[in-house]
Amino acid sequence: AQQSDLSRRIWHKDAAVWKADEVHQKIIRNSLGWLSVPGKMIAVADEINAFAEQIRGSGNFKHVMLCGMGGSSLCPEVLRQTFGVQESYPELLVLDSTDPDVLANFRTQIDLDRCLFMIASKSGTTTEPLVFYKYWYDQVRQTKGNPGDSFVAITDPGTRMVEMATADQFRHIFLNPPDIGGRYSALSYFGLVPAALMGLDIKKLLARAKGYYQTKSKLYRAAKESVDTALKQDARGLDDALTAMRAGMAEVMSELLMLAERELVPELLDQAADGVAIDAGDGGAPVTRTAARRKC
Repeated sequence: AQQSDLSRRIWHKDAAVWKADEVHQKIIRNSLGWLSVPGKMIAVADEINAFAEQIRGSGNFKHVMLCGMGGSSLCPEVLRQTFGVQESYPELLVLDSTDPDVLANFRTQIDLDRCLFMIASKSGTTTEPLVFYKYWYDQVRQTKGNPGDSFVAITDPGTRMVEMATADQFRHIFLNPPDIGGRYSALSYFGLVPAALMGLDIKKLLARAKGYYQTKSKLYRAAKESVDTALKQDARGLDDALTAMRAGMAEVMSELLMLAERELVPELLDQAADGVAIDAGDGGAPVTRTAARRKC
C-alpha cells in the first residue's frame, strides 16, 4: 500500500516525496515535467512534423547534425543507432565529442551546404554545444550568404542560446518546457525534433508513451478500489475484493496483450523480413521470422 501511494504521489508531482522544506520542493516541482510530457508534446506534434516535412521537401539537406552533450544528445544517438537512415529523409548524425579527430571526421562526412545543424542545450550556456555552434557557423558562413538558414536551436525559454540564435537568424528555435531536465528529455523537443527530421513517427511514439501512463493509472485505480472495498468489509469481503482486483487487472493486462498483438508483433515480423535480428530476450538465439510466427 505504501509503494502504491508513493507511485501515486510521484505521478501527481508531489515534491514532498523527496524533500520537506519549501526551497527544495520548489526546485523539484520545476523538474517533474517529464511525467506529463507525452500529452504536452502530442499537442505540438503537427508543428514538429510540418517543420520536418519542410526540410525533407526542400531537398536541400542530406544530413542533420545534432550538436549537444549529455541529456541533449543521448536520445538522438539511440534513435540514430536503432533506426538508421530512413528512405527520402536526411541522415541523422550526432556530435557529442570535442575530440579534434572526431570533429575532423564529421567534417569529411558532410557537405556544409547540405547539412542542417541542430544546436541543443537546455541551459543555453553549456560550453560544448556553444563551441560546436561557433565552429560550424563560421564554417558555413564561408560558403553561404545566409548561414543561419542551416541552423536550428533547441533550448529553454529565455536562455542565452535564444538570444544568439535570434541574432544569427536561425531557421527555427524550439523552446522546450523548462521543467524537464536534460536526462529526462527524450519525449520533449530534444528527442522529438531529431526523430521527426530523420523520418520517424513521433505521434505513434507519444501515443504509446501516453498509453503506458493510462494503463498504469487503470491498474492503480483497479487495485485501490478493491483494497478500499476490502477495508470496509469483513474477511469474506476481503476475499471478494481481491478476486475483483485480480479480474480488473486481468482486463487491463488483456488490453496490453491486444496492443502488442496489433502493433508490436507485426513490426517485429517486418524487421525480421528485412533481415533485422530480433533478440529473444531470454539469452537465446535471435528469433527468425518463422520462429517469431510460431511464438505468436
